[in-house]
Amino acid sequence: RAGLWNLGLRLGQPDLDQRYVEYLLSRLRGAGFLKQAVLLAQDWFHNRKGERVPGRTSFYTPNDYVAELAARFPEFLFGASIHPYREDALEELEQVAGLGAVLVKWIPNAQGIELIDPRCRAFYRQLAAHQMALLVHVGDERAVSAAHQEYGDPRRLEAPLAEGVSVIAAHLASLGEGEGGS
Repeated sequence: RAGLWNLGLRLGQPDLDQRYVEYLLSRLRGAGFLKQAVLLAQDWFHNRKGERVPGRTSFYTPNDYVAELAARFPEFLFGASIHPYREDALEELEQVAGLGAVLVKWIPNAQGIELIDPRCRAFYRQLAAHQMALLVHVGDERAVSAAHQEYGDPRRLEAPLAEGVSVIAAHLASLGEGEGGS
């Protein structure tokens, strides 16, 4: 809410998305050295059965929406988000790859994604085959509600790395503390 207030925006205003996109574009166009930025989607929390759990999802930004913005504005690159427990995860990965996604983003401790879960291996292999990076929030998650802080342990990144995925470890040392090396 404070961020919106600083931008002169408010929750519930009919043109909120449009105004925020205009703000991002103005910042990029005025940066001089910076020509593009990755816009990030955010998938739902899914339980271990692969079922979407809206009540455990802090926020949701659809892949289609972010892909459409990236197609309309050359300043934006498409960053997808696909929960690997989804029944259609591999099909969705193929779809976003076809739409030009440059990476897939996860917040494991908020989305309930266990990086070392064997069910993720096929997803990792397909990511590597598409040469798409995996952007993973690591360490403790405090910006959104987190179900499993242990899922942010950076040692768990060994699983996607072992399958040939390029990994971006975001926010690794932002708190400077944590259990188990995170």
